Amino acid sequence: MKNILVVGIGNFGSWWVLSLSKIKTPAKIYCFDTDQSKYNVLKKRLDNDKSLALNEHKLCFINSISDAQKNLDVIVVSTNADIRLKIIQELRQLYSTKNWIIEKVLVQSSDQLKTLVDCLDKQKVYVNHSRRLQPATKFCKNILDNNAPLKKVRYLGGRWELLSNSFHFIDLFSYWFDAELIKIDTTELNNHWHPSATRHGFFDVRGILKVKFNNNIELIMDWSKDNNDSTWIFDYVDEEIKYHELSGEIFKNNILLKSMPLLKFSEMGQFLEPILIGNNKSEKILPQLIEVKKSTSLLLDAFLNHWRVSNDKESQIVPIS
Repeated sequence: MKNILVVGIGNFGSWWVLSLSKIKTPAKIYCFDTDQSKYNVLKKRLDNDKSLALNEHKLCFINSISDAQKNLDVIVVSTNADIRLKIIQELRQLYSTKNWIIEKVLVQSSDQLKTLVDCLDKQKVYVNHSRRLQPATKFCKNILDNNAPLKKVRYLGGRWELLSNSFHFIDLFSYWFDAELIKIDTTELNNHWHPSATRHGFFDVRGILKVKFNNNIELIMDWSKDNNDSTWIFDYVDEEIKYHELSGEIFKNNILLKSMPLLKFSEMGQFLEPILIGNNKSEKILPQLIEVKKSTSLLLDAFLNHWRVSNDKESQIVPIS
């Protein structure tokens, strides 16, 4: 039986538990949150999901972060970004684990990121950019031509917060085109920071965020309009490809090319199982911390500078999560 610890049983943390409860490999899943009322939310989600394999697994709701078995196979850290570094430092002292999976936004400054990387030195650490697991994402990787003259890539957003989710979009671009982030332009972002729609106590902005990669292609993330869009647009010289994230539909020159099923996060445990059992395929499922370190650092520096200009010039962290 494998041993897993999930720390942070909020919205994403509870989906993690549901997802892990569907894997084939028997597991003991420890759940911890400082706010134990969240256990009730998780229990309701477990009761409502009839596709669980709970007869193969054991769930343990622990009262203290130190109450799990000391030798683990995976630690999942799904807390908010403001406390994540402190939590991971504590976990490193308490446990030995074969793998880590950490939610974005990893931390709130490049200085914190450096400390995090040092803390997890020589550990196998995955970052949960789970959009890579969607069937439509993999289909796009197969049809997007890295050698064709691509003029630009646009993401028309609005459904999710821009800055906190930009880490996902940049990871997808890097995944599709094997490219590295080199430059960030925040000049067209709004100066007004609004409270996050999903995470109490954090902030985000609208506007346009432009980034450039080492393949000389620019990605434009456009949150300038008040809409609920979530569409990738790939502008080639002689064709256009669109990918609608909410529907899984992919179009070529406005003709439907493919409609792919959309996986809920609670259905993705099957893809994460190689990480749990130590299969070599695990290396390609999610990006590792060392792979996203540079892009994450560049983004955090750019966002912190924008926060300083528009709000608090003395701030040492950018309040996103």
